[in-house]
Amino acid sequence: MIWDLVVSGVLAVPALLLIVDPLAAVPVFLALTTGESPTERRAIARRSAITAGLVLAAFALAGGLVFRFFGITLGGFQIAGGLLLLRISLDMLSPRRTLVGAEPTPPRADISLIPLAVPLLAGPGAITTVMVLTSRHRGWIWALPVLGAIGVTMLVTWLALRGAQAIEARLSRRVLDLLGPVLGLLLSALAIEFTVAGVHEMVRGNVGAHVRR
Repeated sequence: MIWDLVVSGVLAVPALLLIVDPLAAVPVFLALTTGESPTERRAIARRSAITAGLVLAAFALAGGLVFRFFGITLGGFQIAGGLLLLRISLDMLSPRRTLVGAEPTPPRADISLIPLAVPLLAGPGAITTVMVLTSRHRGWIWALPVLGAIGVTMLVTWLALRGAQAIEARLSRRVLDLLGPVLGLLLSALAIEFTVAGVHEMVRGNVGAHVRR
């Protein structure tokens, strides 16, 4: 039994790492934290990894119940995540201007929660993955390997985001100025992919429901 649990956890780690893709989050992290101090960046990296881990753990343990209770479908969840990412990406693409005499802008929301933790790290794909991994076996004890895999994945994610500053230090100012709009464009493409996948999932679900009738 113990050996089976260990094997299950070891196999779950690469699957979750491929879906979360911590290295792909590094350039987005750099773009969103431009102007932040090194200390604040490390804090944002830590909060993002912890929050994403808690979200994934919650869905691994009770994701099915949450979806059924609120009547949420996977397609709807994917569309919501896509629209949220699209809003963030459009903000990254728009120029920020400071007008003399203008009212001070309100403090920015904590980006370690949205969009870094959710939906960039703990997105629809990662949430679906942990729910599927947990549902393969009956019994709460089989959730332990999945929780362990989530912990390892978030540790790797934290290390990747924490090391983002070393990458930035090797880039010129001109490259960094270009990074924001380019990543905003890539993030908007990812948002569209999320949304299209959600629409496809909902259409497929509705067609399947009609066929069963």
